[in-house]
Amino acid sequence: MNGIIKTQTETYTLRGNKCTWAKINLDCGEKSVKVMISSDYGDFNYYWGSCGTNPKKFLSGLDWHYCMKKLMNGTDNMYQPDFDKRFESFKKIIINNRRELSISKNEARQVWEAMINVFENHYDSNDLYYSLIMNERIFWDYLFYDIESIPGDTKLKPIVMNFWEDVWTPFIGFLKEEIKQEG
Repeated sequence: MNGIIKTQTETYTLRGNKCTWAKINLDCGEKSVKVMISSDYGDFNYYWGSCGTNPKKFLSGLDWHYCMKKLMNGTDNMYQPDFDKRFESFKKIIINNRRELSISKNEARQVWEAMINVFENHYDSNDLYYSLIMNERIFWDYLFYDIESIPGDTKLKPIVMNFWEDVWTPFIGFLKEEIKQEG
């Protein structure tokens, strides 16, 4: 058959403290590695085409942010909206604009009421949050000049560190022992 290459992968099965199961498949080349993970945290995968060293040694030296960014297909998938911090940021903008006298007491009150409406009705939806703000003229009259000026605070999704601590860290510990034994 044309274009089909058969390789063998190494499969590691683990159970963590919080994770009930995870299967990690490594498809190692001489200096490349494809990582495919299925777990009750979800599926994670990435292909490093040029590790520059032994793939297992390469994997064991990755820092959490770089590794998770790759395994989760970008930082956007690692973070979620932090509506509590957004509320605080929004509030600070209103207070600062009032202190700087760029809005009157009455305008600040109107903006405040519009802000409260946004935070009571966003229903933990990032899209709805931005839609409510974009469609409220008073924000554009007194607070924001472009979409980048809207508070967009985020926080790390709990799954990121849970996966890292419960699956990836023990796996890397096992890999390091394996590398030592292969020595």
